[in-house]
Amino acid sequence: MVKQMTRLLQTFMALLTLVFFINTNASDAKKYNPQPKALAFDVALSDVSIMAGSQQKAYLNINITGQPSGTRTKRPQTNIAFVLDKSGSMSGLKMTQAKQALEMAISRLHDNDVASLIVYDDEAKVLWPAATMQNPAQLLNTIKSIGANGSTALFAGVTQGSYEIKKYLDKNKVNRVVLISDGMANVGPSKPHELAELGRALSKQGISVSTIGLGLGYNEDLMAQLAGHSDGNHYFVENADKLANVFDSELGDIFSVVAQDININIICKGGVKPIRILGRDENIFGQNIKTNFNQIYGNQQRHITLELLIPAGHSGEKMSVADVIIDYNDATIKKQISHNNLVAVTFTDNQEIVEKDKNPLIYNNVNAYQANEMSKQVVDLRDKGDLEGAKKLQSLNISTLSKQVSSSKFPSKLKEQLEQEEQLLDSLDDANWNKARKQVRQKQHSIDTQQVKKDDNN
Repeated sequence: MVKQMTRLLQTFMALLTLVFFINTNASDAKKYNPQPKALAFDVALSDVSIMAGSQQKAYLNINITGQPSGTRTKRPQTNIAFVLDKSGSMSGLKMTQAKQALEMAISRLHDNDVASLIVYDDEAKVLWPAATMQNPAQLLNTIKSIGANGSTALFAGVTQGSYEIKKYLDKNKVNRVVLISDGMANVGPSKPHELAELGRALSKQGISVSTIGLGLGYNEDLMAQLAGHSDGNHYFVENADKLANVFDSELGDIFSVVAQDININIICKGGVKPIRILGRDENIFGQNIKTNFNQIYGNQQRHITLELLIPAGHSGEKMSVADVIIDYNDATIKKQISHNNLVAVTFTDNQEIVEKDKNPLIYNNVNAYQANEMSKQVVDLRDKGDLEGAKKLQSLNISTLSKQVSSSKFPSKLKEQLEQEEQLLDSLDDANWNKARKQVRQKQHSIDTQQVKKDDNN
């Protein structure tokens, strides 16, 4: 009897040991093989060493890189409002191709994705209220029935699209209005700054707007402002037969979103004074700066660059410059993640150390921004009929950028921009300035919104 009890006790202890071993290994596996985070961060100063004795300017740069979406277990759910211009100018091939592109887009949605369809001419009309894609065949039939006539109530169309989005608004979905238009907004608010304000308002609600300008008759300033201020994409599509490719690209971005609602809070330390964030809307409250991105795609790198004024310091002194806090929603695991960085500078009397410690990639960002801003001034001069003034300013822009390319340790990004600026100079004399202008605005929008794939960034 005693032997039997001893054997039972030994067996029981062996089972306990086995269970403990299995649980420990499972716990370790989770610990050492966690779900990779959606975003990676690189927070740095343009000058980690600065000359002592006087206040000076420096730049704080925050690079945010989306993890390749192919490594994520599933794509995020979508909530898309397709807003289609059906004014008279869209008749014929344009409408046929637009409907085919919409049909292709609908075919790529999953059952639990949400879609709505809004058309506008003199007024906006909801043809398909927001709903999950349980019965896409009916929506496809609705698309086939669309005809073209009337004027262009673009503002109303986008606003109605946003109302449909709000019915299923969810921070764990990609909430996107996709607008297609070939004409000038001529009913309701129609100025670029009015659409920019609409974009800002929607962005604050977690809704972005991607704009597709079709042909040569639309207002590219309006479309780029709406997209830019809502953190969406902007496309110039000269020929309607390219619409399907653009829709494919847009859906590829939507499906590859890895993080949303990225809120960036920068708290400057000591006497450091924030001046501005280059090329972005921001809120500055004393020494606090807040800005955000609506979403970041897989393998996409975005950055913000904050211009700072650093007070004078003593040689050998190290000073904290800013605390950077970034909160975002991981689109796959549906969880809020927080990231924190503290950056500092060291004061020195040695100019060689200052030069050696400069960050050339951050100065590339600054130079690219400044060249892009100057190219916008060039377009304004050309619009006013001052062709010679536009040429002179753009020649100066190219000369400055060329010198920066020559002196940069990592010139690839600047070389690409230099080519764009040279193309702008060549196009100023172009008889078809309308087309060239739309191409320029699309490129400027790309630079403003830092739409760069990681593999393309050097």
